Amino acid sequence: MSHDTYLQLPTLGTNAVTSWLPDETLFSLCSRYHVIVGNVLARTTCSVLFGHPQRGAQHDLPSRLDEFVKRTEGCFGDVQQIITQHTLLPFYLPWKSLQQQADTVATCRGEGLGSLKYRLGLLTSRFGANHPLKACPQCMREDVQYHDVSYWHRIHQLPGMWVCPVHREWLLVSNVKSTGVGRFLWFLPTTAILSPPSPTNRMDTSAATVTALGTLSMEATNLPLHSTIHPIYLRQAYLERLEALDLRVGNRLKLETASHAFLESLFPLRCIPELEALPSSLTEAESQLGRLLRRSDSLAHPLRHLAIIMWLFKSWEDFWTTYQKLNYKDVRDDCSSTISIFPPEKRSDLIGRRKSFIDLIQSGKSIHSAAKDFGIDTNTAMAWAAKENITIKRRPKKINPEIREKLINELRQGCAKKILADRYDLSIQTITTTLRTEPGLQQEWHAARERNARNEKRRLLEAVRIANPSFGIKAIRLLEPGAYAWLYRNDRAWLIQFTSSLPPLSLGNNSKVDWDRRDHELALLVKNVAIMLVEQIPNRRLTLQLIYQHAPSLRPKLSKLERLPLTHRMLNEVLSCKFLASTDNLPL
Repeated sequence: MSHDTYLQLPTLGTNAVTSWLPDETLFSLCSRYHVIVGNVLARTTCSVLFGHPQRGAQHDLPSRLDEFVKRTEGCFGDVQQIITQHTLLPFYLPWKSLQQQADTVATCRGEGLGSLKYRLGLLTSRFGANHPLKACPQCMREDVQYHDVSYWHRIHQLPGMWVCPVHREWLLVSNVKSTGVGRFLWFLPTTAILSPPSPTNRMDTSAATVTALGTLSMEATNLPLHSTIHPIYLRQAYLERLEALDLRVGNRLKLETASHAFLESLFPLRCIPELEALPSSLTEAESQLGRLLRRSDSLAHPLRHLAIIMWLFKSWEDFWTTYQKLNYKDVRDDCSSTISIFPPEKRSDLIGRRKSFIDLIQSGKSIHSAAKDFGIDTNTAMAWAAKENITIKRRPKKINPEIREKLINELRQGCAKKILADRYDLSIQTITTTLRTEPGLQQEWHAARERNARNEKRRLLEAVRIANPSFGIKAIRLLEPGAYAWLYRNDRAWLIQFTSSLPPLSLGNNSKVDWDRRDHELALLVKNVAIMLVEQIPNRRLTLQLIYQHAPSLRPKLSKLERLPLTHRMLNEVLSCKFLASTDNLPL
């Protein structure tokens, strides 16, 4: 790539784009550059900054950041600085695991966003996934006064932020980008594209509540890098505060009372179109509150959590103090453990029986006697005890202590149930019971299974690369589609790194192609692959997909078969039924 395709920083007096303006977004910086250099076409600016005519023009979540840093020669910082200080990602990242955070950052550094908005929980949230551009009128006036240009402030773009935290004025919302108008264009805030978000009479009574939500949004965004709000801690923080407010007794939530309070607290926020997904009725409040108080869902939109935090806690500091005091060992979160939101007359007996049962076990009674007294199955009794981290001393039956110890060790390594059942002559049900009744074992087993799967999928792609050092990612994907798909969904950061280590795609150099030689080589390749497949899979009808899975170099040439007559003829031969009968009379 020639040097003149890189960003040439303009030096036009005080408007020079050589540094960030205070709290400026990446989209704003690029829009300023577009205006100052005077490019007629938006795609020209995008190509110069991001190396692509459209990717990189998003106003909310960035892409191709590695390319941007390379083309600007690091003038505006590295990828980490850009993401943490000039994009919306820090609002979403703390609510994800460290692995999910790494995958998200890797996506933004790479070629395109793909399914990122789904993975962040935006597409299914009902809050919208487009992040409307917003601006404060007073900030715009001051920006022109001090910087000669109005620009997009990151703090204004945060989800849930609708009142300027500096001037306490309502933010104006743009009618471009998020609406689909000017999707790939560059804009700076002007009155021509901005308007109030809601009728004024509704906004007047909601300002204090909306401001409080915006403050929480800002505080969550400002968490230190690599912070993770663990769903188990988060759920426990909610439950403890509900209990302190007398909205939860034991394991029973006073659902109707809590839902009334939840609805009343959040109703003023619904004056903002972005926040209309918050509950508008008691039924919706019960449903949303119930979902948030069960096992936490990593796809839940952060605004739903900020809404319940605003309702339950006095401030972000109050919430964060409660959250940080929690210890993992005090949080009971078995796979089947959820808060009860059923009417008390249907659940109170079960809750009381379970508590009485645990008390009986802790008093010294054996698990078998206690189970008999309560009329429950022994396996159920052991599962109840495991939820309370009570280890039961077992009588040797099918599994003697030595075998059981070996079994548990292998389960901790992620060994499959079927393999262990065959190895120790046990039933699958016995293995499952061991998983359920040994405290912490089920979680360790699932984690080990995922780790083993990740290592195996990586090994498969590495093996293809070693065997075929000239292959690019498309050819490798054809040979190992299952491994590629698993890594794409579950280990994106590693996959992007792996792809970057492969040989680059060779670009055309206008050299003359020897079509006769290419035709002869491809035809011979098709013949050899077909013979190999028939020997490996007798009596199976060959398909075109099967052929090019084993001859990846063929697929790009399929659109040029009119110039490859030998290859075309060979394909017709090997895909016909006659080929199964004999391979002796093939041409070449």
